[in-house]
Amino acid sequence: MVLSSGTTGLPKAVQLTHHNVMTVLAIIREDPRYTDLSVPIKSLGLLPFFHVYGFMLTLNTCCNGFPMVVLSHFEPALFLQAIHTYKITMLNLVPALVVFLAKHPLVSQYDLSSLKMILCGAAPLSKDIADQVLKRLPHVQSVRTAYGMSESTLGALSNSFATTKPGSVGRAQKTAWIKVVDIDNVSSNLGPNQVGEICIKGPLVMKGYYKNSEATKQAIDPMGWLHTGDTGYYDEDGFFFVVDRIKDLIKYKGFQVAPAEIEAVLLSHSAIADAAVVGIPDEASGEVPAAFVVLQPGQAVTAEQVGNFVAAKLSSAKHLRGGVFFVDEIPKTGSGKILRRELRKRIGSTKAKL
Repeated sequence: MVLSSGTTGLPKAVQLTHHNVMTVLAIIREDPRYTDLSVPIKSLGLLPFFHVYGFMLTLNTCCNGFPMVVLSHFEPALFLQAIHTYKITMLNLVPALVVFLAKHPLVSQYDLSSLKMILCGAAPLSKDIADQVLKRLPHVQSVRTAYGMSESTLGALSNSFATTKPGSVGRAQKTAWIKVVDIDNVSSNLGPNQVGEICIKGPLVMKGYYKNSEATKQAIDPMGWLHTGDTGYYDEDGFFFVVDRIKDLIKYKGFQVAPAEIEAVLLSHSAIADAAVVGIPDEASGEVPAAFVVLQPGQAVTAEQVGNFVAAKLSSAKHLRGGVFFVDEIPKTGSGKILRRELRKRIGSTKAKL
């Protein structure tokens, strides 16, 4: 059993079968990263092993027989020094750590030239951040994204090293069936470039939640489709793009606003080190977007400047009408996902004091 991320509530115990695990390991073994040994693989173990991402990567290390250097926790200097000292060639990261590589000034103080490949999962990663990493670390050949969850035994969608598209999480794995359904009518399948809920079926789908049959029934329908709770779409070539969590979408005057889109714009600002966006209740509009921002060391911008920066790049529904709040850090789960419920509580506490 592994634990779900618990981004919207308490983590659930996910029951994965031996068949689930072996199915995914068989897929991974065929990945060109592990069959083409022109660049010897040496990875860095940083993700929590109780989460499916860290758990499956550790099994993959044993299965494919390459070394992994394990760190007990993330600390900026320790992380960078480990890459340098042990000549790490491949990193499996969450978006927060890719943002760190793209924007943190400490990165420039270390020789990271051994690094060739970065794979990112657990949450959406913007193309802009990936491009920033490739520009800052020119020896990195690619920053690839994949998509999956604890309930699908890690990856259901992945970019191969032969084909990819910017911003895409790739195509369906060999043993996975993927469809997109209408959020308001799950019996209606959607076509290319139509945003809906991503659903997964196949031998990588979990047995169920431990001692929680009701939650299992809500997640897996009678036809065996796992309803992920994530919105996304696919294009004419079968490449999938993740938009955001359904529960995180901000309902502004009938529009559904994805926090991840606003966050990507915020992270493109040179003075911003990290950011998160949540919806807050508004009597006139339903909900309005509010941003929490972590500034780069030594940088100073005002809330108005941040708001204007977003307004210049996004449509009116995505403007930061809920305000901009400067914080020291963005609360996240052990797997790097933003804890938006904690941020909403902070806004509620602030209003209660007014």
